[in-house]
Amino acid sequence: MLTTLDQQITWINHLVIQTNLYADQFLEANPNLPEFSRANKWEPVDAAEMKQFLALVLLMGIVRLPAIELYWSRKVLYRIPVFSSVMTRNRFQIILQFLHFHDNTKMPLPNDPEYDRLYKIRPVLDHLHERFQEVYEPRQAVCVDESLLLWKGRLIFRQYIPLKRARFGIKVYLCCESDGMARGSGGYCYRFKVYAGKEDPVNEVQPVLQAVGADNPSMSASEKMVLYLIAPLLHKGYHVYTDNWYSSLRLYLYLLEKQTLACGTVRENRGIPMELHGVKPGPGASTALCGDGKIVATKYHSTKMVHLLSTVHGHTEAPIPDRRRRGINKRPAVSTMYNRNMGGVDKQDQLIHPYDCARKSMKWTKKLFFHFFQVAAVNAFILSKSGDNSSQTFLSCLESVICSWLWPDNVPAVEENKIDDEVRLTARHFMFSIPATPSKANPQKACRVCTKMHKIRRDVRFHCPFCPSKPALCYPQCFMDYHTKFIYWQ
Repeated sequence: MLTTLDQQITWINHLVIQTNLYADQFLEANPNLPEFSRANKWEPVDAAEMKQFLALVLLMGIVRLPAIELYWSRKVLYRIPVFSSVMTRNRFQIILQFLHFHDNTKMPLPNDPEYDRLYKIRPVLDHLHERFQEVYEPRQAVCVDESLLLWKGRLIFRQYIPLKRARFGIKVYLCCESDGMARGSGGYCYRFKVYAGKEDPVNEVQPVLQAVGADNPSMSASEKMVLYLIAPLLHKGYHVYTDNWYSSLRLYLYLLEKQTLACGTVRENRGIPMELHGVKPGPGASTALCGDGKIVATKYHSTKMVHLLSTVHGHTEAPIPDRRRRGINKRPAVSTMYNRNMGGVDKQDQLIHPYDCARKSMKWTKKLFFHFFQVAAVNAFILSKSGDNSSQTFLSCLESVICSWLWPDNVPAVEENKIDDEVRLTARHFMFSIPATPSKANPQKACRVCTKMHKIRRDVRFHCPFCPSKPALCYPQCFMDYHTKFIYWQ
């Protein structure tokens, strides 16, 4: 997580150690690599270079190009000088190739009871999961929902959720702070769990459930997931919002015993009283039934019939305008508060999406790492907003992190870096003799157009000093082609 300097050094050093270790193991296992392979020129990475690498990855999420190679392109359409000024393209790609998070030689075999499907990225997940809880305590309202990271490759725990934007991918359960009454806040990821399949040998949920006394075998997997994600918040008076995949009467009554209130939509067969099953309120109307003053079941006819359970709100209604029917309807308070507080996970996704740096990859571990790297960035942004930087945007927060990691001492002064392809087609140009040097009275250089277009070397004594690169050019044809044609070598 992007927090204190000591924490940064700890986890970045872990990436450095594991990346260098994996590179050594790869080179040892492949001694006869092709001569043109980048791996032949591998040099160990250090912490400073790793931070620069990660900063460039974040910058790629802000400045989107279709291929990584284009960030180092010399074409005027794509040229972004900051990338080539920090590191070469080959160096960036070889670090990306060897980026690693855990020692493969210590990985348990699939038939081992300690086998973990997330072993290759487990240290990163455990570190972030712990740090997210240490540095911040959410406000009263939290929500539990799942997010789907796009992944269409072969993976044993890949999920298909048709209602999600990605549809295919890696499912992550999240407990996030809700927006609540304070608009513009919320979205902080407090706890998470990467779903690794129903038969995942490593069950990290069960010890937590035993600690809170919720290891009841009759509870469903969705109910146990809610209890796992909010376990540290029990007995503290929190309000938990869930959707109909998690909600049930049994879960809400259990949370009520733990001094934790809950609210959410629910399926009709998971706790709605039989008295409400046959009731059909009209459009915009609602019907509610209170049980022992503790829990309220509501049936509300919105665009479709919606069932809600709540131990937070009673049954009150507020008038709202109905634009479709040009009248006034009454919406139950439980529906209003559910809509207001259930968007914490969506807020997290909304902040990440415009600057998403997780590119298509052959290894799911790298894509998952870059995703959680940005989740950590969002959490750091929310923490910074809670201080004096309340007007700061997520983009400006990313920019400050990128600059501090690329140039830890000081950010270089911003200068107008004119590119050859811009100047040669717009400014005025004249031919001058190449100035003499101490060793040569009449120096010569190869004509750029002849070299590029005709593939021949023709030395000339004249150049254009008004272009940034001061190219040598034949007069008059090459001089004219260079300063009038966008693609002068065709």
